[in-house]
Amino acid sequence: MKKIITILFLAVSSSVMFTACSDDDATPTPELTGKWEFFQEGTLVNGQEVFEAYEHASGCAKDNFEFLAGGVFKSNFYDNFFEPCELYSVPGNWTKAGNNLTISVLGQTATAEILILDATTLKVRYVDEEDGETYIDILKRATN
Repeated sequence: MKKIITILFLAVSSSVMFTACSDDDATPTPELTGKWEFFQEGTLVNGQEVFEAYEHASGCAKDNFEFLAGGVFKSNFYDNFFEPCELYSVPGNWTKAGNNLTISVLGQTATAEILILDATTLKVRYVDEEDGETYIDILKRATN
């Protein structure tokens, strides 16, 4: 179910706001550009982050986001209902200003704050305005 929510968030959701803590560290932020594979997803329960492993479609490549040069964005999800696995790729645009990440797909725009961005991990937390729930996604930089 969360996978569907994530897909809908990027593809057809109404506006969504991500919330994050500010980062007072003066070290430079690693580049966001590249492919990021879904690793864990979670919610807030009694103010605590609770995670579960992200379930990729069996036998398929891993679902991912691609942040390309020039602000080009791709949301890539795989389905194994048919053989071979089918790729559903939704194009869009992205911008990053400080800890704010804005993604636009299919005429919808979501603005986020990044919780963690380092060489291997991208962690974002957002509140879905439709259901009021707080969701957290952790992605890992793809190695291929």
